[in-house]
Amino acid sequence: MNRLIVAACLIVLPLAGIAADEVNVAGERARIATERAAIEGEFKTSEKACYKTFAVNDCLNDARSRRRDALGHLRRQELAINDAERKRRAAERVREIEAKSSPEKAAEQARNRDQALVNDAARQERGKKKTGDHAALAASAPANAAARTARDEERRRSAAAAQASRIKEAADNVRRREEKLAEAARQKKDRDRRVAEHMKKPASGLPTPP
Repeated sequence: MNRLIVAACLIVLPLAGIAADEVNVAGERARIATERAAIEGEFKTSEKACYKTFAVNDCLNDARSRRRDALGHLRRQELAINDAERKRRAAERVREIEAKSSPEKAAEQARNRDQALVNDAARQERGKKKTGDHAALAASAPANAAARTARDEERRRSAAAAQASRIKEAADNVRRREEKLAEAARQKKDRDRRVAEHMKKPASGLPTPP
């Protein structure tokens, strides 16, 4: 994977400053597609190897980071090629139009050309911002995953605490019920004893048998 990253860095060319007709666009795109497939293939190989190591998560994070960097280099090359090709086609259209235009229309078309350049620059800026947003999102993914894990752990702890509270409350209810039953049994036993003792006493006023 390191080899691919180095290769990708060395191949990055200032394509934005080169006319697209001087670049083998089809060949460059084919090269990028080939390198992208190689990066994905090496990532899958690294991913499988990570599952055989002790520090699986660290290994996977490192492999994903290398893959992201390598693909980012290729994506920047691809954007530069697309930009150069778009400018070449825009220039061709302008030349074709100006060749067929009157002086009055040529002035209008020059204004349109300037506006087209402004619009193209704005599109480029939006594309760069989108690429930056994606990179920021990818960079924040580990932190977001850690936050989700912390929230899940907190929910599990809360659920376990609630369950323990319910179990304790149920046990307390059973204990109180058993205590009430035991007290009722004790009181009944006392009443039965007093009745039995009362029944054993001789009736008052009766003569004692000889």
